[in-house]
This record gives sequence, structure tokens and C-alpha cells, in this order.
Amino acid sequence: MIINSPLPTKLNLEGLVLNVKKMLKKKYTKPRKGNGIITIINLWDSFTTKQYIYLGYVFVGTNKSPYKMKKILVLFSAFIAFTSCDKLDDLTKFDMEFDTSVVIESAVNVNLPFSVQSPDVETNSESEFEFNDTRKDLIEDIRLKELKLIITTPDDGDFTFLESLEVFISAEGLEDVKIASITDVPDTVDNTIDLETFDVDIKDYIKKDTFSLKLETVTDKVITEDHHIDVETVFFVDAKILGI
Repeated sequence: MIINSPLPTKLNLEGLVLNVKKMLKKKYTKPRKGNGIITIINLWDSFTTKQYIYLGYVFVGTNKSPYKMKKILVLFSAFIAFTSCDKLDDLTKFDMEFDTSVVIESAVNVNLPFSVQSPDVETNSESEFEFNDTRKDLIEDIRLKELKLIITTPDDGDFTFLESLEVFISAEGLEDVKIASITDVPDTVDNTIDLETFDVDIKDYIKKDTFSLKLETVTDKVITEDHHIDVETVFFVDAKILGI
């Protein structure tokens, strides 16, 4: 027997399980020898993927007493609750990608710290959150997942001129926060470099209309040309779904 039901929430999960219990109690409280029933609960994901999620099944088999049936149903109810909550949690997680750029000029001093600021980056966060079935006030956590630097000019440029680098995120009304860094840049590095990210919640910055990135660096070699650098970032978002 197959029961089709909307994806369970805290509000309707108990009702779903109760209906299964009533059905089995009515027809199978006295199962005959050799008889059995398999009940598959198909839960329809109506939010984004629209695919059937098979959470599990209850098998009431040969010589199962009503007491044992109740034990199975209790375990099955717990299974539904655990699995559906995990599935809902997965639906509220997504990535946001932002690209910007900076220029390190040829006139910078060697072995002295200096900083360069990126242009403002438009987040378009309202539309991005809406696309992922959430909104600003439902955002629980945003953290930097990846940060990559790529030299676009000069063509033969590389990052060997760097000694160390720290990246900060900036936004209006908020203090700068360090989100990535690299120390002891190797002499074998080419025109691409991946930074180590910091495990810090920066949702307040991404929820703003714009943010910028500040690079604080120290060079250990003289560069004779301006270096144009693309900054590619990926942010991991954990939020709540609308209506849940």
C-alpha cells in the first residue's frame, strides 16, 4: 500500500504517523500466519527538486503481535522524523559566488606591509535568497568556503613576489573581519593561489547591499609592472526555508 503525502513538517508529521498507525491497527492487529504488509511512505518534495523521497518502510510479518507492531511503528516514526529533518536541513544550504579584482602597483615597497581595496561588490542578496526559498531574516550562518587569486596581467606574472597575504571583508557600518590568509608563499607558486579560509560567521556582511575585500600584503620581490588580480570567492549559506 502506498501513501502519498506532502513533505512532513513539524506540524503534519505527527498526523502522518497517526494515520499509518490507524490503518495498521484497523486491518492488521491480528495478522494471520504467513501474511504480511509492506507500507512505503512516499514523501513529495514540493520545494525545489520535486522528487519522491523514500524514507523507509514498515514490515509487519508473520506472527507479529500487536505489541511488537507498536514497537516497530515507534521506531518507524522516529526514522521518519530523523530523515525528514535531515532532508529539510539540506534544502536550506547553498553557495553564493562573488568575483572582484584588485591591482598591486609596481611602485610598492619591498618588505613593508601595504593594503589594496577591491571595488564594492553587489550582493543581490534579496533575489539570491528568494531563489533559494529563503530571505534575509531566515539566514542562520554564512561562511567563506573558498577564496582564489588569479593574476590576469601581466601574462607571465606569478605570485612569487608575495611574502604573505591576509584578506578582510568590509561593509558599511561593520568592522573589518579577516576571512582568509596565506603565509610563507612558496617560490614555486604560479599565477593562481588558494588561500586558507577562516571559520567565521559573516552573514551580516553578505546581507548588505554591497561589500568589499581588503588585501593586506607584504612583498619580498620588486615587481616592474602593475599586477591585475581576479579574486574569486564562494560563500556557504545555511538558512531556514520559507513557511517551515
